Amino acid sequence: MKSSIRKLVSSLQNIDTYFRQGKKEIAEKNKRLLHLTSRITFSYLLLFFLITPAIFPGWHITIFYWVFLFADLFFFVLDIIFDHLPSVSAGVVTTTCILYYAVILVCCILFDVIPLPQTVSTFFPIIMVVLPCVFILPFSAMLPLQLSTEIFFCLLSVFRLDNPIAKANIFHSLAGFVASLVVACTVMDLRANDNNAKYDYMRKSMFDSLTRILNRSECESQIRSYLMMNMPKAKCAMMILDVDKFKQINDQKGHQAGDEILRSIGAVLRSRFRSSDIVGRLGGDEFLVFLRGNLEDRSIIQIATQTESLIMGLSDDFPGILIACSIGIAKSSGNSDFDELYRAADQAMYESKRRGPGNYTIRRIS
Repeated sequence: MKSSIRKLVSSLQNIDTYFRQGKKEIAEKNKRLLHLTSRITFSYLLLFFLITPAIFPGWHITIFYWVFLFADLFFFVLDIIFDHLPSVSAGVVTTTCILYYAVILVCCILFDVIPLPQTVSTFFPIIMVVLPCVFILPFSAMLPLQLSTEIFFCLLSVFRLDNPIAKANIFHSLAGFVASLVVACTVMDLRANDNNAKYDYMRKSMFDSLTRILNRSECESQIRSYLMMNMPKAKCAMMILDVDKFKQINDQKGHQAGDEILRSIGAVLRSRFRSSDIVGRLGGDEFLVFLRGNLEDRSIIQIATQTESLIMGLSDDFPGILIACSIGIAKSSGNSDFDELYRAADQAMYESKRRGPGNYTIRRIS
C-alpha cells in the first residue's frame, strides 16, 4: 500500500515537473491538437448529418447539433487566426483548449440526453474517456471539467429521463468518469516520462559529465549564436584556462585525483561567473569562459586574478598539490567571429604558460 502511494506521489510530482518545464512546448502541442481536433470534429459532424438520416429515417437535426457545429466552427476559425498571428501566449492557447474541451463535453450531454429521452446515452461516456488523450491539460484544469460535466449529466438524466434509462446513463457515465481518470493519469505519466527522457538526453548532450558545466560543442554553439545575433556590436571577451602541470599531477597522484581537481575547478567556475556568461570545459584540462558585454581592461584583469586566486585556493583541499592555471584572454571590440576569438585566446594562453604557472595574458582584437 505504502509502495503504491509513493509511486502515485512520484508520478504526480513527475507530471507537475513536466507542466512547469515544458509550458511553451505543451502550448505548441495543444495548438496543433486544437488545429487537428477542430477540423476532424467539424468534418465528422457534417458527415454525421449526411449519413444518419439515411440509416435512421426518423432522425432529424436538432438545435443542439447546430450549436455544436457552430461552436466547433468558432474554434476552427480561432485556430486559423492563431496560425496567422506572429505569436500566441501559452496561457491563451491553454485557455482556448480548456474552453473547447468544455464545449465538446456539454454539447455531447445536450444531444445525448435531451433529443432522445427513451435512449441510453451513447456519446458522453466515450468522449469522457477519449478527451484526456487528446489535449495536454493539467489535472487542476481537467478534473474540475470532468467532475462538473459528470454531475450535470447525472442531474439532467434524473430530471429528463425515465428512471431505468437515467440509472443506465448514470452507471455508464460513472464508469466513463473513472476510466477517464485512469486514462488521464496513464497518458500524463507517459508524457512526463518521455519529457524527462528528452531533457536528460539534452542535458547529457549539452553538459560535461565530469564537471557539470557546458561541453565544448555547446559552448561553441552558444558563443557563435551570440556573436551572429549581435554583430557588429558583439563586444565581449573570451578566456581559455589551462591547468598547469596537470599531466604531472595525473602521473604522481593518479587520474582519480586529477578528476577531482577538474571537478572542483568546474564548481569554482560555475559559482564565480554570471548567469549570462558562458562557462564550459573544452576537454582534458582546458576550460573556457565567454564574457558578454563591454568590459574594461581592469575589470577583465580583476576577473582573471580572482579566478586564478580561487583556483589556487583549491590546493588546500589537495595536500601536496599546487593547483594553478594559465589564462589566455581575447578581448573583442565587436567585429570578431568565434574562430578569431578562440585563436587569439589560445595564443594568449600559451604565452602565459611560457611565463610560468598562474599567469594571464590579454590580446585585443579590433
